Amino acid sequence: MFELLPGPRLLLPHGAGTLSFGMGEQQAQWALSTLCDVRPGWVCGTAWACSGEFDGVRVLMWGALEEPHTGGLEFIEVARIEDPPRGPCVTPFAWDGIDLLGYPQHEIAPFAPDEVELCAPAVPEAYVRAVRLGAGRRRSARPGR
Repeated sequence: MFELLPGPRLLLPHGAGTLSFGMGEQQAQWALSTLCDVRPGWVCGTAWACSGEFDGVRVLMWGALEEPHTGGLEFIEVARIEDPPRGPCVTPFAWDGIDLLGYPQHEIAPFAPDEVELCAPAVPEAYVRAVRLGAGRRRSARPGR
């Protein structure tokens, strides 16, 4: 189970570690590598990017080019590989006892923390496809976008 902690920080499943914004590239990749194979990636305008797949989800993360987290972890996305999602995800993404990948977006959007962006198809009954976290981010888009 992925778990969103205050800060926000992301606790990885099976004791793989915690991803915290601002942490260095090697530290972030090491934590993810204890859970799955980490593959380098590229995202325009970032210092570094990588991803890995675990039990039906893809974790994408990257480091910032700008202050205050220059080179540090700036963005994390946990996205379901099944698209469009047809039901609850095999691997939960918990926040305060709510599985953000386990319910249709219209049921959890009103309760989601400000630090996350829920991504789902435009149909209100659709299950959440991805949860995005960004350093210092407040919810900038409504669910479904």
